[in-house]
Amino acid sequence: MEALMILMCQIQIIKKHADTFFIIGSNIAEAHPIIFNRIAAVKSKNPDKVKVIIADPRKTRSGVIGDIWLPISSGRDIALINSMAYVIAFELDNAKYDLEKGEVSANWKYLDKKFIYRHVSFGIHEDVKKIWIKTEYGGVRGTAWDLSYTNTPRSVYPDPKKKYNSEDEIEKDLWKGFAIFLRFLEDYKPEKVADAIFEGESPLIYDRTSKTWKKISGPEAIRIAAKWFAEGYVVTCWTMGVNQKLQGSWVNASLHMLHLITGKVCKPGRHSFSFTGQPNACGGIRAPGALCHALPYGRLVANPLHRSAIEGIWKNRLRDYLKKKGYSDDQIEEETKEIAIHPIPGPHTVEMFRRYGAGQIKVMFISTVNPGQSLPYAYPYRLACAGASKGEPWPITITLEAFPTSSTLVSDIILPAASWYEKEFVFGNLERRYQLVKQVVRSKGGALPDSVIFAMIMRRLEEKGIVPKGHISQFWPVDYSEKEWLKRTIVEAKEPQWIRKFTGNIWDELRELSKGTGYEFTGMHKELLLNRNWGYRIPMPEAFHSDEGIKQRYLKYESRIQYAYPYDPIVDLRTKAYLSNLEKFNPVYKRWVEKNLEEEKVDHEYHRANNVPNGWYVSFYNSNVFIHGMVDDPSDPTKKIFVIDGRAIAWANPWWACKWDGKNFVKYKTVEIIERKFNPKKVEVNSAAPYDETAKYTVSVIGDPDKELTALKLIALSPGEFPNLRCAYKKPDGTEIVIYDTSEYKYGASTGRVLEHWHTGTMTGRVPELMRAVPGAYVEINSELAKELKINDGDPVIVETQRGKIELKAKVLDVTKATGGPRKDFVFIPWFDERKLINMIMPDRFDPFSFQPDYKMFAVKLYKGTLRVKQALPDKPVKT
Repeated sequence: MEALMILMCQIQIIKKHADTFFIIGSNIAEAHPIIFNRIAAVKSKNPDKVKVIIADPRKTRSGVIGDIWLPISSGRDIALINSMAYVIAFELDNAKYDLEKGEVSANWKYLDKKFIYRHVSFGIHEDVKKIWIKTEYGGVRGTAWDLSYTNTPRSVYPDPKKKYNSEDEIEKDLWKGFAIFLRFLEDYKPEKVADAIFEGESPLIYDRTSKTWKKISGPEAIRIAAKWFAEGYVVTCWTMGVNQKLQGSWVNASLHMLHLITGKVCKPGRHSFSFTGQPNACGGIRAPGALCHALPYGRLVANPLHRSAIEGIWKNRLRDYLKKKGYSDDQIEEETKEIAIHPIPGPHTVEMFRRYGAGQIKVMFISTVNPGQSLPYAYPYRLACAGASKGEPWPITITLEAFPTSSTLVSDIILPAASWYEKEFVFGNLERRYQLVKQVVRSKGGALPDSVIFAMIMRRLEEKGIVPKGHISQFWPVDYSEKEWLKRTIVEAKEPQWIRKFTGNIWDELRELSKGTGYEFTGMHKELLLNRNWGYRIPMPEAFHSDEGIKQRYLKYESRIQYAYPYDPIVDLRTKAYLSNLEKFNPVYKRWVEKNLEEEKVDHEYHRANNVPNGWYVSFYNSNVFIHGMVDDPSDPTKKIFVIDGRAIAWANPWWACKWDGKNFVKYKTVEIIERKFNPKKVEVNSAAPYDETAKYTVSVIGDPDKELTALKLIALSPGEFPNLRCAYKKPDGTEIVIYDTSEYKYGASTGRVLEHWHTGTMTGRVPELMRAVPGAYVEINSELAKELKINDGDPVIVETQRGKIELKAKVLDVTKATGGPRKDFVFIPWFDERKLINMIMPDRFDPFSFQPDYKMFAVKLYKGTLRVKQALPDKPVKT
């Protein structure tokens, strides 16, 4: 469910309904200024009632509308969220539980009993171990230490795969899970965790009478934020400050948890809303399956049913095309049988570049991204991209680009791509809206749309017999001869009608691939997009054109809130489908789920109290397939059934390693160590894990995690690199193993975006007005820290990591002022400046489940000075 839950919301709820905004890990004022302006407008109309909670190591520009700043030390997001949940449950709602009886009682003023009963299951991680993995890659990357942790065994209460004999058994399981969940929250009482969350920095609350920010204690700040959350129509907003961390996946789930237990989800003005996917990260990357583990529209490479579904669509489309071309049935069968998806996912991005540096991957094709600047610890990967020596065939780095970038500088081949105004395309944004952008001008020189360049390369592979005949050429709008197709494509693909027909053919396949999924947009014909500049939201089924009821609901609500009737046009059909499957293998559970939904549909008292339309109900029809998996189909043992029960899971996600013993979540005092070597020969057998394990052992934590923050950090699951910490453990033989030592690197650092530049500045860096406004990267420093270090605004400052150093101008900020600033022990560095590649000297650790790198915390030294080289200066000598 989490993958789609980030997209359930839509921007209109901010303007019309929400009165509380929990902004965590997101500088909306600079990263999403249009949305920020809408929030600011809501705030300005009713500044006393509307509350804005800022949770971030920096009091960013978003703080100008803030009421409270929670200066969490980076990586502690889950501890804060769990502590807020504790306050809501135990202090505001007087929750009590009995583990032995599996009972829960509360005032149920803020905990939404009906919503929990009807829609929420509880997920418990029973044994979360922290693991340090040392991998020897060789090549330019050398050895890497990665942090990981276990997410199994785990239990879900109630469990749709469990055979229940009665509804009473299901209800007892639900309340048992809730009781365990509440026991979990007790470890996050504000007094227990505030010191770890804020670590020496005082939260600030805005006094409207004196118009000043005032310090308050950590526990008090948590309680105020929890109360505002519990009482308001709250939208939680987050971006990469949450996602790009070692626990990014779990923080996403925990934010959803906070909304689920309070029933603030799928209702106008109440939602968890990830401000990611704009522009086109959702529509063009995640949704259509452009990731190593993914297939189009929520499917997975590792799932045989998902592979079969995609293969089936591709085969049927190829059969139709070849039949029109006059191929015989035998010829068609010969080609279609070659369509098969490899069952093992490829390496994720960081791993892929590590293997490139090790020499196992020979060719790197880069498109619509700038890894030479954006990758964490980009230095060795830049060396890998430019690693071919004269006379050697490998490696070959190919970059498809419209502008010179930090990546084209280390590329062997550059293919000229048309820019956005030189082509026609559809893109998706963060509110599930697909929009079509029309071609404005023809591209210059040899530049072509990137979709055409990709297709041309694949069509050449068709000619070589590597790709089935017709699999790619079916998208061409003109049936060229085999001899002339390449030359004519290069000339004609610049023409508006040619590219419209070409992308239209691709769009038709994408629509077909979306059928039956939570992303469905089979009804979003390209003609509709051509005639409406602002596009349409998904889901939008083909039935929009044939079922008057669905059409009228869509026209009225436009899929405003996914998973909720009447807003979602496919919720009825999807609910009916998963209930039918539940009936096959778990009929008692199916009847209980169905009864809850039917009760909710006619619960007019609940509808009125929650400001939702009559008939409103929620059904998470795309939920938790990754958790529950599949079961055998009792009616056909050769088939499998996806286990979907329409319920969301509220996860008890810990910040530290711990084990559930039936009564307590006991903190670990040990950590697992795995040492291994990358083995290129094993890639063909298992590309996901081609390693030779050389050692595996358990080490002990130095100190007591229950009493000492330093020891607690040694079992903490985030961040990947603490400042001012000797990350060392005792081995079984009494010696120490040191993972890293940042004792001399006393400050934390983060990279991120600024208002004036987009990501790597490829285009914005060529706009004179923007360059005058922000001409280069800098380092944000808290005014108190700057005073201690005798650093003035504009002074040259050296920021040093364990991987190198960089010279930047100081930007000194006072957190009590409107412009905000970072915590005293924290600095911020924008990464748009190609002349100051800060990412070259940061670590490349990543979330073990999403594989997103931790860009938001690394340890640094900070001192006045200048460097001979103004670019980032890695410790290793630059290869010439």
